[in-house]
Amino acid sequence: MRYKERCSIIFGCLEQGILPSAAFEDSTVEEQDPIVLLNSAFIFYLGSMHKLIQNIHGEFETDISSIAKWSKRLEMWVLKSLENMQLLQHDRSKTHVSAE
Repeated sequence: MRYKERCSIIFGCLEQGILPSAAFEDSTVEEQDPIVLLNSAFIFYLGSMHKLIQNIHGEFETDISSIAKWSKRLEMWVLKSLENMQLLQHDRSKTHVSAE
């Protein structure tokens, strides 16, 4: 169920070149699922990379160098988003412990 809820948000972020961790900023720690992020990003890579490339001025979805360049960027965005999720989880758990 979490995948269905978050997948379109993650796709929207990736199509615009926005870190997909933004899809999880307002969620609770329990709602932040790295598997959802990874699965969504992989499906985006397989079927929707052309949408990202179309949104970038001067890039062409049929150019191999553009595809390679933006595939690498996609990978970096997903890794950064995983780091952000981990930091948010750590920060929220630290805040929860200090509140008790």
